[in-house]
Formats: sequence, structure tokens, C-alpha cells
Amino acid sequence: MIDESRMKNKNEGRYSEANMAVAYILKDFAMKLKLAHNAEDLDSALELTVKNVMIACSHQDKLLTENEVSEKYAFFTASKLRNMRARNKGPNYHKMGNTRNGRVLYKMSDVESWIARHLVSTSQL
Repeated sequence: MIDESRMKNKNEGRYSEANMAVAYILKDFAMKLKLAHNAEDLDSALELTVKNVMIACSHQDKLLTENEVSEKYAFFTASKLRNMRARNKGPNYHKMGNTRNGRVLYKMSDVESWIARHLVSTSQL
């Protein structure tokens, strides 16, 4: 059994999206192991699990330009991201170069974390 408490991000007190995705993928694999009737079923389950883990891990730390962020998330325009950076708001970013024109990159996981932190929960009727 996977101990989800060990996956807690110590810096922010939240679960890493990549770690949670991998945990659920591995839980699914454990279930498929129990149901596997032959070596072919096992090989198929293992191949799919490896593929899904690689996808989950690679997507989280991908670096995106502000234009790529705005393409992926319609509510972030490039100018809105620039404005938020100027006001020290918005998702964390990496600035490559010390000049004013240095390239700005965002980790996909930082953008998704920022979005998750701004979730507003409405009461249910």
C-alpha cells in the first residue's frame, strides 16, 4: 500500500500533483497484478504503467514560456503574466539572464500549484 503522507510536499504542505498521479497509477497497477491471469496480461499492465508514470513525471517539470502558458490556460495572457510579475503576484517563475530582457520561464507544476491555491470553494445548497 502506498503511504500518501510520505508524498506530502514539506515546503508548501500540499500534495505534489506528480506524486499523486504516480501513486494512483501504481495503485491501478497493483490491482491489475492481482487480476492478471498470464504473463501477457502482466506485460501489458507493466508497459502501460511505465508509460503513464513517465508521462505524469515529465509533464510536471516542463518549462514553459509565457506564451505557452497563455496557450495552455486561456485566463493567463502574456500581458497578464507580465503584469503579475511586476506586482510580485502570480505563479513562481525563472528568469534566465540578469538583464531587463531576460527570458522568463514557468514550471508547469508552479503554474498548476498557483491555480490550485486560488481555488474558491462554494457552499453546497
